[in-house]
Amino acid sequence: MCARYVFFSGKAFSDQFGGLAIPDLGPRYNIAPTQPVVAVASGPEAKVLQWGLVPSWAKDPSIGARMINARAETVAEKPSFRTAFKRRRCLLPADGFYEWVGEKGHKQPFFLQVEPTPFAFAGLWEIWEGPDGYLETCTIITTEANDAVRPIHDRMPVVIDQVDYGQWLDTAARPESLMPLLAPAAPDRVKMWPVGKAVGNPRIEGPELIEAIA
Repeated sequence: MCARYVFFSGKAFSDQFGGLAIPDLGPRYNIAPTQPVVAVASGPEAKVLQWGLVPSWAKDPSIGARMINARAETVAEKPSFRTAFKRRRCLLPADGFYEWVGEKGHKQPFFLQVEPTPFAFAGLWEIWEGPDGYLETCTIITTEANDAVRPIHDRMPVVIDQVDYGQWLDTAARPESLMPLLAPAAPDRVKMWPVGKAVGNPRIEGPELIEAIA
């Protein structure tokens, strides 16, 4: 699962696309579900989406708060995600993400990075039409944790390597050809350390959130 992440290296990520204009939402150290996030879709085109995918057929957009992640193992078949997996894949740039370990009420947050940074999560996006207009939303695809992450969580977000950006965003790519990209990143690429519990409050922002604690 991925329920919080960090993105502050907009310029460096833009350079990965030869200077693509990236929407400036400012440095983000505590991105939470339902908030606006930067994404790159086919084109490539950078845009702002709401985190939490709302299928086009949904009656109520509040369903998005429960659909912040899509499992790699079922993403091609699950009705909520299969159309987006075929037609609307995206990249969600990040500098790291958070996971929690421990018993409820005593969970310890960890900050995790996948090198090299910044990197990109595998994402899907959708368009929902409501009475007040259109809503564009997204979800992060997750897969089984690698050996580095497994001690704190059994899932981790899928990271798409820069060399595979074009294939992931190619609207003509056959879904079955994309499945090998949904594997966990190599364990030796992951760095992690414990951080303060303030990150649990989505109203708190700032670089101090990713600083290691003893």
